[in-house]
Amino acid sequence: MEGPKCPAFAKTQALAPLQLFNIFNLFHLFAMTTFSPKPRFRAILLAFSLFFSAKTFAQWQPLPGPNGGKVTCWAEAANGDLFAGGTAGIFKSADGGKNWQYLPGNAQMTQSPTELEWDNGNLYMATQAYNSSERGLWKSTDGGATWVRLRNDIFDQIEYMGVFDARNDTLVVNASPTGFLSKDGGLTWETSVTYGVWNILGTAKGWFSSFYSTVYRWATDVAWLVAYQSSNPDFHPGRLLEAGDRTFLFFVNGTTFKTTKDNGLSWQDGTLPLGYDSRAVSVAARNDTFFVQANNRIVFSTDDAQTWDTLPTPGLPGAVRACFFHKSGSLAAMTDAGIFWAERPGADFVPAAGFTSLDIRTALPEGNGNWWLGTSVGLFFSPDNGQTWQSRLDDFDSPFINWVRRVGPNVLAGSNTVFFHSPDGGLNWQRRTPPIATMADVEVIGNEVFTAGCDGYWRSGD
Repeated sequence: MEGPKCPAFAKTQALAPLQLFNIFNLFHLFAMTTFSPKPRFRAILLAFSLFFSAKTFAQWQPLPGPNGGKVTCWAEAANGDLFAGGTAGIFKSADGGKNWQYLPGNAQMTQSPTELEWDNGNLYMATQAYNSSERGLWKSTDGGATWVRLRNDIFDQIEYMGVFDARNDTLVVNASPTGFLSKDGGLTWETSVTYGVWNILGTAKGWFSSFYSTVYRWATDVAWLVAYQSSNPDFHPGRLLEAGDRTFLFFVNGTTFKTTKDNGLSWQDGTLPLGYDSRAVSVAARNDTFFVQANNRIVFSTDDAQTWDTLPTPGLPGAVRACFFHKSGSLAAMTDAGIFWAERPGADFVPAAGFTSLDIRTALPEGNGNWWLGTSVGLFFSPDNGQTWQSRLDDFDSPFINWVRRVGPNVLAGSNTVFFHSPDGGLNWQRRTPPIATMADVEVIGNEVFTAGCDGYWRSGD
């Protein structure tokens, strides 16, 4: 009963050209039935043609889903526009992360975005196919409205770290069976030694990559030289990030870090007042202040990264992956529970509007504007065709909802092992656990619930 990881879609009216096509066919039908010696046969054939043409050329449009869900990638344009990706696709914010708009340009890719990079007016995206191991690299020249595939052989992303980067139209890609390099925005390619590396970063002063205990820097067109070598196997280099005039090196985990201002020729040591995981750390420079987000907290330094103070973050949830410190002064946190926005440092974080990346397992439209969505984090209800959403089952532990049924006032929703029953249209709920290991299918007839699985077929009348 588990559905694919993709947004819910609704079929809409056919396009105007299709309507003109059907008018022409109707005129043709009239002519044939009037003058043809076999009018009935030709009329039947044309009726089938009209039916199947309407089915073939109907459009689909994405419905707005509930706010929240896992943010898988992010990028910031030179003008301050923010981009974020999730299971539903790519979203854009023009106000520092407070409101987000869905960009339908990648809806037909059948792939989930895993990394975004902005460079020289272009947006680049790495993707992972929903139902296969295929991974692609794409380019958009119009801010995410349309996309062109550049490659389909990039390497698997390693724990949120960059599998590629773009800088001044140069792209360095971790691909298989070899790395690739483009100096013209992806028009032409040559091989590089960036196969299997953990992290690729292009900075204002040069290029870096990391692999196990070593950080490399790109010295010439053909050579990657060792920039840093760790002698401690417990402190392997992890994430490389740029902020201000320096490059930050964070280890796989810990409290210490290193920075360089000279493209890796020399490194300075630093220590944070909190532990971090390189899969969930970000850094930014604003004026003379450095900010580091790690371990669901934010710290800042005003003395060249020597000492650090904690920034209050009321309302910020757990599982923060990155944080944007926008030029407007606002903050936008990318988390596993959605995007959260604060008007200024120290202000309350609130859920951003318009971003949805929930793992939708099932959808039940009732035909009167009411929609039910079952997701990996619970059940949601919309009374207005997805314009607004209300969370249900909040009194229960984030259940996976793989199916939803409604018969009269009774609403049932559940997973493969448990379901929830509401006798009043979804206002009040009770948890039910049937005597079956795994429910493969569920049906409701009248007041009876039928379920079947590998260990039998069951019925309940209460």
